[in-house]
Amino acid sequence: MFRSIGIVFLTIVNTYILTSQLLKTYDVPFTVNNKTVQDALAGGLNNPQFSEGDLDFDGKNEIFIFDRTGNMILCYSFDQSTSRFKRRNDLSKNFPYIRDWATIVDFNKDGIMDIFSSSSSTQGPAGIEIHQGYRKGNETKFNLRTFNHPFNIVYYPIGNQFANLIVNYLDLPTFDDVDHDGDIDIITFSPNGTTVEWYKNVAKERGWHLDSLHFILEDMCYGKFTEAGLSSDILLSNSQDKCASVWNPKNEERHSGSTLLSLDLDGNNLQDLLIGDLSSDKIVALYNTGSTTKAWMTKIDNDWNVNDTEVNLFTFNAAYKADINQDGKEDVIVAPNARNVSENTNQVWYYENIGNTASPNFELQQKNLFVGDMLDFGGAVHPVFVDYNQDGLIDLLIGTEGIIRPKSNLSPALVLFENIGTKSSPHFKLIDSNYLDFKRFSFGTQPKYSFSPTFGDLDGDGDLDMLVGEYYGGFFYCENIAGSGNPFQFNNPIYDYQKLNIGVHSIPVLVDLDRDGLLDIVTGSRNMFNDQDFNVCGSMVFFKNQGTKTNPIFNDDFTKFPNTQCLGKAKLSGEGSKVYSTPTIIDFNGKYKIISGSIYGETSIWSDIEANIYSTFRRENPNYGQMRDGALTHLALADVDNDMVLEMCIGNQRGGLSFYKTDLKIDGTYVNTSYLSKNDVEIFPNPTNHSLTVQCESNIYGYQILDINGKKILQSEIHPNTKVQLNLSILPQGIYTISITLKDEMRQKKFIISPN
Repeated sequence: MFRSIGIVFLTIVNTYILTSQLLKTYDVPFTVNNKTVQDALAGGLNNPQFSEGDLDFDGKNEIFIFDRTGNMILCYSFDQSTSRFKRRNDLSKNFPYIRDWATIVDFNKDGIMDIFSSSSSTQGPAGIEIHQGYRKGNETKFNLRTFNHPFNIVYYPIGNQFANLIVNYLDLPTFDDVDHDGDIDIITFSPNGTTVEWYKNVAKERGWHLDSLHFILEDMCYGKFTEAGLSSDILLSNSQDKCASVWNPKNEERHSGSTLLSLDLDGNNLQDLLIGDLSSDKIVALYNTGSTTKAWMTKIDNDWNVNDTEVNLFTFNAAYKADINQDGKEDVIVAPNARNVSENTNQVWYYENIGNTASPNFELQQKNLFVGDMLDFGGAVHPVFVDYNQDGLIDLLIGTEGIIRPKSNLSPALVLFENIGTKSSPHFKLIDSNYLDFKRFSFGTQPKYSFSPTFGDLDGDGDLDMLVGEYYGGFFYCENIAGSGNPFQFNNPIYDYQKLNIGVHSIPVLVDLDRDGLLDIVTGSRNMFNDQDFNVCGSMVFFKNQGTKTNPIFNDDFTKFPNTQCLGKAKLSGEGSKVYSTPTIIDFNGKYKIISGSIYGETSIWSDIEANIYSTFRRENPNYGQMRDGALTHLALADVDNDMVLEMCIGNQRGGLSFYKTDLKIDGTYVNTSYLSKNDVEIFPNPTNHSLTVQCESNIYGYQILDINGKKILQSEIHPNTKVQLNLSILPQGIYTISITLKDEMRQKKFIISPN
């Protein structure tokens, strides 16, 4: 008997990682213009940055894409059997959270790729952080490289001190073996922005291991050219030993934003430069005729690649090199680098090197590399599921922020995909790229964009009407006059519906939130709202319907009861005052749950809704699913394949979509999941009689305690900490489960409360 108890006890105290927190992608086909979109659900591209390296140790390079918009990572392998690139989510999941810019390079020549990335938004100082790669099986994983300096970033010596190697977060440096000595050097614009600096890696010269990462400022005016402070104009020097004259004797301040790529453009075995600038739609080429140790740019091409097709993209372009067609030669890719203002469709230009190493020759092959195989609607998208033609199959309507084109307004729309599949096998086909002609509202003196649709029977006639939010906080109302069971037929949209406006970016849901039989409006926003005492109280607004089923009436003052700008005190905030809430509300057997995307892409779930409209919802999960789909995520949920489990479609800031099979059944319970052991959480003492300590390698963000029947007994969100002490004196003896919320996942552990 004692032995049996021991076995049970060992089972009880084991630690688990909830695999239900890692949702599987759902591969549903999309058809556009009668063609299947090959990589439809990759999520789009806006400001992609490209590099290449072997990430799975198969001897072949993968393409690494980091998109500055949403800080999104995608990896692709070339499939020889199809001559196409295949997305590799199994590789991208291993990358750390990085911001602004990133490239992969094997700096220590150990055959494992490393990451050089911006430190501005992760550590504070404008500089370079390095994530050193290590091999685990056939995967590359990364650890942040630490330094004996105030920050874990690259420093260089100045006299007997060290200084941060400054790289503006808007800029793109280039990493290459400039002097051909076998180690990786750094070329970047100087802090004043008019000259380029060469930071030489001295590991080889000093006999150190390549892991040492010692850089010196070798040349304060690399290539001996200068760039104008407020334009992309470049002045060349007439001497290899002298920097070109400064543009303005008053030391004109330079605008932030320049990109660099080093490569040999003319086959003379010297590193030339391709330069992009914040104020330019072009790429400038500078040709090096100096030496490996003393660069001298003597020739300039202000409109690269004028011999074929010059770059002309709006705006602030960057060039990258990678072997796209797998012929052993480096090709060039050009894409815009400015978030929210650059062109965001047909903006990834691929120039194939049709020459050879001795005589490179770049020819434009396509303007939509990778992104041409995706669904991409430009800016942020807002999906919603609805059966628009009442055929029993769930269709998909998407509101878009808009396509950016030079010298024109954003071009937003409602985009309709009809489900042409079956109840168990959905297949979405583009039916209307400008549903109800919403593009017309982007013109005029007060253009509207960032459309966010929702449906509900507002007028009580048995069919679903449509309410559409928009960037400036107002609402369009579209009355459905088709009648119950008929394909939707809408009257002309009416803007400024009942003069409701929340200020910035209304993202509505029509739902009878207080269960009084009338449809209310719950809306997300890009605002964080304050209560009457000016305390931050939430990021969602509740407009209570104070009319009737056939005549809805809303008070436009969302701060006046029974409205509230502090709905459930549900806060979705990012850095500083940044916020973005995109609520979806699901009725699970008479109990609501609110599921929302966020500014940085985490998905939160709240419950205990109806009774807490004016108090506090329970936040069940701050990062459900651990999806990594980029920024400004907006979720739509429905059982699109009739298996009694919800699917999730996620729109993002890059203008694309992703799809997941959730573990949420339509009755609100969870699909049975298996557990994987992971022993990074400790609890002690166990058994205990009055207190419990929880200790973890990473920060703990909250916990729940459940009894043996799964009933919640205690819950709390806490300030992130690696160690938490709990007072359990109020709990009777028995067996309990503690569910511990970490940043990206959860752990569960069981413990025993024994008699004193």
